[in-house]
Amino acid sequence: MKFVFIAHSHTLLLTSLGVINYLNIKEEDIIFICTRNFHADYFPAGTRLIRGDEAFTAINDALEKGVKKNINEAIKALDCRIAEWIGEKYQLFVPHLANPFFLLLYHNPYCIKVSFVQEGAFTSPGMFICHRSFFYKLRRKFSFWRHMGTMRLYGLGGWFFDGVLDRQKTLDAYAIYSGFFKYLECDLHIVEWPEINQDINTIMDGPVFIFDGFVKNGLVAEDYYLSQCEAMIEKYHGQTNYAKFHPAQPEQERNAICEMF
Repeated sequence: MKFVFIAHSHTLLLTSLGVINYLNIKEEDIIFICTRNFHADYFPAGTRLIRGDEAFTAINDALEKGVKKNINEAIKALDCRIAEWIGEKYQLFVPHLANPFFLLLYHNPYCIKVSFVQEGAFTSPGMFICHRSFFYKLRRKFSFWRHMGTMRLYGLGGWFFDGVLDRQKTLDAYAIYSGFFKYLECDLHIVEWPEINQDINTIMDGPVFIFDGFVKNGLVAEDYYLSQCEAMIEKYHGQTNYAKFHPAQPEQERNAICEMF
């Protein structure tokens, strides 16, 4: 059996490494699926790395366009990729089940269990949709089937949605502090980040600006977000500046921010 982890940010990777140490998983049984163009040079030497960027984008794009035929074609294509990548029973470790890529990895026939891994610093109650009635869940699943031609995407809309677990009764969650999953009913395990030695002093000769994909993710209006980016840049810029963008930020938005410098 394999143990499949997602790697698309450093916080997620560090917590995943803590999970691996906590569970004492053999490196040869570990698979990391890397998405969102994430790269790092501190993966354990014996683990297998898979580039899942193309498959991740394909299923998200199909869902965003909302064409039932294209959605089901993308699901079949991803199932084929999972068979090529893994091809045997596996346990899945993801930050949440709000993304179709994660949901389809979980609802794939090869997957026997899913667990949550901390990414980020905090959560809020609205991220976890719990305690829904049987008829509510039945109607919701029928709605997915009617609009998308599948019920495998049930769970979209929250990090966890009551009724999404179809092959386990309990959910294990791994975090670096006890309060992260306080709004989720789970078996919580506290892990530690490993110590990683990285020399970044050679590039730290100016302020680093980190931007997020709030506009595309529907959290804020574009004009307001860009105005706040400009205010931050005006206040904190230096002679040399570094910018880190979120994968959800399109090229047009990135260029607009770069022009502010």
